Amino acid sequence: MKKKKSQKKAEAPRRSGKKGGGSGGRKSPTADKDRAGQPLRDPDASREAVPEEAPDMRQYEESVSSLSRAISLDPTDTAALQLRGLARTCLGRHEEAIADFDEAIRLDPGSAEAFQGRGIAKGCLDLFDEALDDLDMSLRLDPDNPSAWHNRAVLREELQRYEEAIADFDEAVRLEPGLAVLYLDRGIAKAAVNRYEEAVADFDRAIALSPENPETYGARALAKDNLGRHEEAVEDYDEAIRLEPGLGSLYNDRGIAKHSLGLDKEAVKDYDEAIRLDPDSPDFYSNRGFAKTCLGLHEEGIADFDRAISLDPGMAEAYQNRGFVRMDLMQFEKAADDFTSAISLDPDSAEAYRGRGFTQIPIGRYKEAIEDIDRAMSASGEKDSDHLNLGIAKIGLGMYEEAIAHLDSAIGLNPDSALAYEMRATAKERAGRKEEAEEDFARAASLDPDMFGEG
Repeated sequence: MKKKKSQKKAEAPRRSGKKGGGSGGRKSPTADKDRAGQPLRDPDASREAVPEEAPDMRQYEESVSSLSRAISLDPTDTAALQLRGLARTCLGRHEEAIADFDEAIRLDPGSAEAFQGRGIAKGCLDLFDEALDDLDMSLRLDPDNPSAWHNRAVLREELQRYEEAIADFDEAVRLEPGLAVLYLDRGIAKAAVNRYEEAVADFDRAIALSPENPETYGARALAKDNLGRHEEAVEDYDEAIRLEPGLGSLYNDRGIAKHSLGLDKEAVKDYDEAIRLDPDSPDFYSNRGFAKTCLGLHEEGIADFDRAISLDPGMAEAYQNRGFVRMDLMQFEKAADDFTSAISLDPDSAEAYRGRGFTQIPIGRYKEAIEDIDRAMSASGEKDSDHLNLGIAKIGLGMYEEAIAHLDSAIGLNPDSALAYEMRATAKERAGRKEEAEEDFARAASLDPDMFGEG
């Protein structure tokens, strides 16, 4: 979090959330191209990663053709219907897949595999309630199928029902303890509910079973970063990048870890590479802008925030962070406009209200400043900077005793704030409390000898 004299707070860098970058990135469960017993967690992402004429996609198309011929010869062949449904799911032809599974279920209502396959296809279409019903039925028919437990876990995770998902992953792991993807996915679910130490243990196990999966290293890196183990996180991102050097989200997330270590110059280089690989990601520009402003490169930071906003006009944190930079540059009107934009996009952002409140003070909008800071305090609790700025605003309104009370609170929360003592001295002086004012001026000077200049 970027701060200046404990008076303001910028929005932290944003992780990309792309698959392989440590966040999981899963949209919905799906089926394996070869058998129903293994899920591939994002068929759309898998297709994007494979050229249109790649062998695997041709194999799916060829499978559909050959299975269609078999079904034309024997329309009651439920195995062929299920396999064609799986192939169509992997091709993203989910409605056609559902039709295949419907027919397989009509012919064999006791087929756990057909219910699982239909649930997978429905999950890919975001028909979550229907998908859960099908996966529930599949597990009632065959409770010892780890793939069905896995796919239901993935679906529950997509619905943010993380504890239920973890319970399903537990059962899948019990049934098939040697499958790395189960530990990876369970770790991702645990990280989503801040169970980071447990998540790291799952990622460790996944890596032991499958040491060449970049997604696992990225996921473990993110968990370690959230535990404050930033150096270890960078090492894991290094390994993930070695294994998959063309994924911008990995460079982005490594940049965030380096920022946490204060290595903003290196972070900028990572964001540069992320942008080279994916020049249309607003997150990457916003994060680079954040790092550049931490290096004092304010104009370059603003240019990056401008680019992020042009790519995503609904990106509240880009407006918010640009507002803080403009505060640094004393462009207070523009800063206030940025915070207003951030608030319109995210009305619950305490920091946007706080930033706008602080910005209103130097342009003399004291009442508006007080309203904004009060709103921020109600949303996120009081900070010494809130009371400091409320004190300054009330000095501007001539409300000296109320100003003194706020500045008392600011000093109570931060006894080493020279500026709080200086402002309280000013309020006391104007309230006619001359001797107390002199004491506060002296205390401010002792805390910051440069505050009043030489002599």
